[in-house]
Amino acid sequence: MKHLHHISKAAFMLAAFFLAVSCGTVPGRDSGNPQGDDPDIFESLGFFESLGFFEANSGLEVSISFQNIPQEGALGLLVRELLCQGQDPAAYNAALVAEKQREWDDAAAEAAANSWDLPGPWYYHETIAGVMTRPRADAAAGGVPGTSLPEECFVVSRSRDYYSGGAHGMRETEYLVIDTQSLKQLGLEDFFAPATADRLAGMAKDALRENLRVKLGQNPGEPLDDGGYFEASFAMTDNFYLSPQGLGFHWGLYEIASYAMGEFDLVFGYDELAGLLR
Repeated sequence: MKHLHHISKAAFMLAAFFLAVSCGTVPGRDSGNPQGDDPDIFESLGFFESLGFFEANSGLEVSISFQNIPQEGALGLLVRELLCQGQDPAAYNAALVAEKQREWDDAAAEAAANSWDLPGPWYYHETIAGVMTRPRADAAAGGVPGTSLPEECFVVSRSRDYYSGGAHGMRETEYLVIDTQSLKQLGLEDFFAPATADRLAGMAKDALRENLRVKLGQNPGEPLDDGGYFEASFAMTDNFYLSPQGLGFHWGLYEIASYAMGEFDLVFGYDELAGLLR
């Protein structure tokens, strides 16, 4: 059974921001002053200050968390190679903190030289987490025995939540799927034959459309673009993961919808993918 997980943190507040955008109350981005030429331009956005959107910068915060990531062995080395430039967690943390500090120092110096207010506080939070899955057994339990799926996979998620100036923060989530026997990072082509790509994309688009219509309270035939979903430019993602329930796909901010709509995860049960899996 399909499950759509719709992540829309602060969606109502951000919807109000986009309303302000459409009314022309957003700070000018082509001006030498990043807050625009009109000194009163932020008055209509004053309610954001109490929520920490445009408060004076008090510095930089960086946090990095590793959860269930092996520190030793071939699997741990591969994860560090793919995500941490081959560094151990301590070295990766130190390098990232130094990089973000340089970015903050440069921005602060430029703001001071031009007498600008620097929106903030700036922050960067990163979490790298791993979980072991058994796709062949999970598929069999879901009614799809006899697949050529890997016996065991290590699924790694890396999520980033950050703000470095501008109207709002950003967040990103990416997934890696690693076969623990071959120590190979797997792609969709390892689970689906090339001839099934169009069918898979069609299933995903239909499922997203169906779930979004329910969420938006729209009738069949109404354009989803009116609700912030980029239906006309929909593209299949290669950002995927495995779970006991099936195979999930993730679309990040702005990929298929406006920022206010958030991120999207769509999970297909193995039974739904029976005719597509290798």
